[in-house]
Amino acid sequence: MADTNKMDFPKISFSEALEIAEKVKSKNIKTLPSLQGELGYSPKSHGGSFFYKWAALSKYYGIMEPSRANLAFTRLGERIITPLGDADRAAAIRDSLSRIPLLQSLYDSLGANYHQDDFNIKLSALTGATPAEVTSVSKRMEEIYKDAVRFMIPGTRNIPPAPMMESQGGSGERRSPQPDADSAHLGSVGAPRFDGPVRTLHSEDGYFIRVILSEGAIQEAIDVLEALKKRATFKARSAQRVLADPTT
Repeated sequence: MADTNKMDFPKISFSEALEIAEKVKSKNIKTLPSLQGELGYSPKSHGGSFFYKWAALSKYYGIMEPSRANLAFTRLGERIITPLGDADRAAAIRDSLSRIPLLQSLYDSLGANYHQDDFNIKLSALTGATPAEVTSVSKRMEEIYKDAVRFMIPGTRNIPPAPMMESQGGSGERRSPQPDADSAHLGSVGAPRFDGPVRTLHSEDGYFIRVILSEGAIQEAIDVLEALKKRATFKARSAQRVLADPTT
């Protein structure tokens, strides 16, 4: 028999989970019943496909905190939904997908370009499942795998940008600074080399920006700090709305 732990896999794709997470953020959904209603499920339901989706968001992809009392993004989820830049978002998405051991093992073994017949063979080898057991689940698992691979390839350009967030003026606005190795740098993305005098700025939640003392690099740093400011402002305004309407 297959090792059920090794066959552990989300029931929905990362793209679908990402779509739900973006809806939670854009509509400021704060409770599980509200999310159930938004997705077309009865708030009284206690099982079924909704909780497969919830398990994908919380247990597997690590985007949402597992507590059902009040919906909240994990730190990883915040980096995906309200990133400091597109490079940080891409790195966070790959971190999210690497949380799933079987998914990561399949990627390490198969990569993006593989013969279709190899998927079932590799799935059986990794899990100890019989051919019959593999056949019963492999179609859906391969669909989820193919979706995930688009995001897992280093340097991929298939990762969609973060959704526009509401600005203080009420119109949608999003800035996505992309510091390069010769300018500002987000510490969570990598470790570039610098060719000039450098200053390092640290934020409270562990990010840092290394800035070369040049006009272009300083402007990149300003862009990153503005993104941080928008994130903090959005959180504060969301909290105020919850206090004003706790049933949201």
